[in-house]
Amino acid sequence: MTKLSNRIGQSWWIGSLMLSGLWLSGCGEPPTPSSATPFAMTTPENQPPRVRGDVEEDPLANDDSPRIPGFTTEKNRKEFLRTQFAYEEEGDPPPIIESPSGLKYRILEPGTGQQVEETSRITINYMAFHEDGHCYDSLLTGGKIGDIPEKMMTPVTYVVEERIKGWREGLVKLKEGGLIELDIPPELAYGPRGSKSVPPNARLFFFIRVLAVNPKMFVDQAREIIREEGFKKSDADIFYKIIKKTDGRRPGFTDIVTVNYTVHRTDGRMYIDTYESGEPLRRPVYLLIKGMSEGVKMLAEGGIIEMILPPEKGFGRHSQTDEVPDNVYVRVKMELLKIERNEKLGLPQKSTGTTNEEASGDAEVKAEEETKESPDTKDAEASDSDQKPEESGKEAEEEKK
Repeated sequence: MTKLSNRIGQSWWIGSLMLSGLWLSGCGEPPTPSSATPFAMTTPENQPPRVRGDVEEDPLANDDSPRIPGFTTEKNRKEFLRTQFAYEEEGDPPPIIESPSGLKYRILEPGTGQQVEETSRITINYMAFHEDGHCYDSLLTGGKIGDIPEKMMTPVTYVVEERIKGWREGLVKLKEGGLIELDIPPELAYGPRGSKSVPPNARLFFFIRVLAVNPKMFVDQAREIIREEGFKKSDADIFYKIIKKTDGRRPGFTDIVTVNYTVHRTDGRMYIDTYESGEPLRRPVYLLIKGMSEGVKMLAEGGIIEMILPPEKGFGRHSQTDEVPDNVYVRVKMELLKIERNEKLGLPQKSTGTTNEEASGDAEVKAEEETKESPDTKDAEASDSDQKPEESGKEAEEEKK
């Protein structure tokens, strides 16, 4: 690969990479630059027009913009935005704005749908870069830069208020459909601590397209229901209320339970109703979705519980059922019809009256092994930890009805 020039801000390597087919890691493996010159700080004075063969390349008019090294021509930059974010830019790029906090941003498209707010759940595509142009985080499924259409990105959904400060400040300036470039200083990103893929005191650059805004009313509705209808919070962080209390043994971790249940959205829309279908759900406690698994252990046979579950306790950020959409708060009402000992495991359950039964340590280990091997087990990504366009955990999902 051709060695990069000592002034990476003036280099045109991404244009070359489009032709040479070099892969980016995360977006692919980055080349090792021979200079640490920040790509967003080049200016017309220190970056004269570059000639490649007989073709002159004019630098960007606004060289203080957050961009990838190699965006030394409008054609280069426009091609990147077109292929990665379906953005057709007309004329000169919009101006870059610096806020009092130090955030620099450029609104490429403001969007026309619902306004993004800090409490909104938004579905996005994004790409993230270090100052040297290394694409360290992306939702691209793989391929060459400039060769991946938007449809091959894998969108993710986040709550705005759970993101880094720079994201929070920038995203609320958009509506659904909007596209923004962000130049985020360390104090609005990961600061002196950094993260797994971000070194300490790193300045970061993002391109973010807001695909959808999940109305914050659903989050607000969940909070209102919890407050007004007297839901309690369990030790497992489940908001619940017991509708019908009965006496008897409660199920343990490895017991098989049969339940009738309904799943509503917080505005009342019905997703699942086993009472109507006449098909109660029967499965081990440890194979229920997390919220239902915790809830059923509060019941004896004949008992009824109602719960408000966020996506991480419910059907996940990427739902594995046709009935329930991705990333929604749900209201679940569940009736425990029957408890059975799990004969497959062949291990007895402790039973001491109406206490919350748990399997022995050996039973739990064996159950977990069975969970990993079970072809019926579904996984859903859990909610993201604070301050990251980051990795997510997994938790058991309910299989399709």
